[in-house]
Amino acid sequence: MYKLTLTQKDFLNYLLFAASKSTRIRNSRIKSWLMLTGVFFCLGLVFALGENKFLSWYFFVAGLVVFIFYPIYVKQRYRKHYIKYINENLRSRIGMECKIGFVNGCIVSEDLSGESKTHIIDIENISEIGKNLFVRIKTGETLIIPSNINDFDKFKTELKENIKETQPDWNVEYGWKWK
Repeated sequence: MYKLTLTQKDFLNYLLFAASKSTRIRNSRIKSWLMLTGVFFCLGLVFALGENKFLSWYFFVAGLVVFIFYPIYVKQRYRKHYIKYINENLRSRIGMECKIGFVNGCIVSEDLSGESKTHIIDIENISEIGKNLFVRIKTGETLIIPSNINDFDKFKTELKENIKETQPDWNVEYGWKWK
């Protein structure tokens, strides 16, 4: 059994990673960025046609500012939102020691709330981003394995041995960053 303790950063990394891989969230971010920029440019055009040069330039400049800085704002907004979510809904799991291991074709995890078993055949994919390992289960849940687990490399090796038969996707993204 391997001992691990999840931190706020581990949960945040997972939520941001999942958001970055979600086409719905990615499309929503792009759509809101382009729509907001478009509204400012359209208002600038309306005022330019109405011969109000001041408001025309004002909205064109505002559109340019939104076009440049909105992605940075949204990036920080998602980070703040997820931190609030973690502090509100997952605070009892932060810092809680957990044990995880492999028994009879299952991943077994134990913590203060009880024991959980997940069959190896139910693993959909595994994502490795350097500091964390995310084991996604077919039911939609994800096991978050931080690199501060005792003997992280040995855990990965044992996991690879256990999934040889089912061969779920193992995605390695060491350079992943929240964008």
